[in-house]
Amino acid sequence: MIVSLLSFSQTNYGTNSGTQGSGGSYFGGGAGANTTNHYNTFLGANAGYANTTGGQNVYVGFHSGRYSENTTGNTFIGTYSGWKSTASYNVYLGFRAGRDNTNGARNTFIGAEAGYNSAGSLNVFLGNNAGYNSVTGNENVFAGNSAGTSSTGSHNVFVGLGSGQSNNGSENTFIGRYSGKVNKGSWNVFIGSLAGYNNNLGDYNVIIGRLAGKENTDGRRNVFLGSATGQNNLTGNENTFTGHSAGSGNSGGNYNTFTGQAAGSANNDGNYNVFTGWRAGWKNIDGNYNVINGSHAAYYMTGGSSNTFYGHGTGHSNVDGDNNVYVGTNAGNKTLGSRNVFLGYNAGFEELGSDKLYVENSNAVTPLIYGDFASDQLGINTKDIPAGFAVAMKGKLITEEIKVQTHGANGWPDFVFDKDYQLPTLSEVEKHIQNNGHLQNIPSAKEVQQEGGIELGAMNVKLLQKIEELTLYTIDQEKKIKNQEGRIKKLEKALELLLKEK
Repeated sequence: MIVSLLSFSQTNYGTNSGTQGSGGSYFGGGAGANTTNHYNTFLGANAGYANTTGGQNVYVGFHSGRYSENTTGNTFIGTYSGWKSTASYNVYLGFRAGRDNTNGARNTFIGAEAGYNSAGSLNVFLGNNAGYNSVTGNENVFAGNSAGTSSTGSHNVFVGLGSGQSNNGSENTFIGRYSGKVNKGSWNVFIGSLAGYNNNLGDYNVIIGRLAGKENTDGRRNVFLGSATGQNNLTGNENTFTGHSAGSGNSGGNYNTFTGQAAGSANNDGNYNVFTGWRAGWKNIDGNYNVINGSHAAYYMTGGSSNTFYGHGTGHSNVDGDNNVYVGTNAGNKTLGSRNVFLGYNAGFEELGSDKLYVENSNAVTPLIYGDFASDQLGINTKDIPAGFAVAMKGKLITEEIKVQTHGANGWPDFVFDKDYQLPTLSEVEKHIQNNGHLQNIPSAKEVQQEGGIELGAMNVKLLQKIEELTLYTIDQEKKIKNQEGRIKKLEKALELLLKEK
């Protein structure tokens, strides 16, 4: 039967298709059979069959919107699409799309079984099975086959095959095949195939790259950038890994920053480390508080802590040494010890011990500056520092001034001027020289040779003592000379009187 268009004509075609209402179009057996409202378009056997008062709906497909009652503004296209939908303003496109969505409104589901058994609202599901069995989530965007399947969270964006598939968290963004597949955490961003795949309760993570953070379960506030970065992180928190495989072996380590391909890739439980450069800190397992900057730096370090290495190959062979500072390409390259400071290109390259200081720009065995922190000794152009000496130098020294500090007033020879000082007589001095060949209290040439030199401070004290003694001799001689001059003058006057008398 065709009614005039000017009176909101209704078109019916099919056994038991809708005959009530106005402005509707019903095609197919049972299509809109119970509809009393207006402006519906139902195309397909039993499409909109149970609809009574709903209006302005478009149902296309076998059983599409079949049990949808009293709804408005829905568009269902596809067999069984919107089959039991009771809410309004939904768009379902695809076989069984939105099939059992009951109370959800203003959703857009495109793809076979997209939004099947979904009850949430304001969702956009694109792809076969996208949002399938997403029961309670709202305001989600799922794009990709099986994206967001069985997800219950809200405000999520999942793009890619199986992304966010069993998600229970909210406000996540997952882009890539199976990214965040079993996620239960919230406020995460996973981008890349399998990125954050096993994330359980981890929150506030940013994971970008294929396999990045794949095994992360409960780790929080991590940033992984690059393929396989942080791949095996389980419970580690607040790490930043940048570069292919950076931190890929990290399990429970926290507060680490690894930048560069494979940087810190073996780190397991190490904390508070900063590794920068290709394979920097590559084999570190549980070392803490290290700052490693340079490709291959600390390459073999497994458990060392509190080290600072700057430069390619620095501390390359260091395994578990602690508290070292190496600056310069290959500085401390073969060192295994602890508490060393090496500055310069190849400085301390061959040194294997601990508590050493090297300042050098080559791998010379004897550096420009060498130190031993254990004995508090320093060498310049030499490593041969006799026991009991703080500083040794090979070569000549030129300087404008040297100050020798004495320890206490008793070391200074002012005692020579004391009234009770026993000043040796010149005869005694002469006798000592004749018998010993040197001044009293002054070392002989043989003694100086045996001792390997003189102590500058002590020798100056001894020389000053001799100067002060010479001063006393001079004063005494001056007194004698003046006395003799007086006697001579008296004799001269007496002689002059005798001559005059004659």
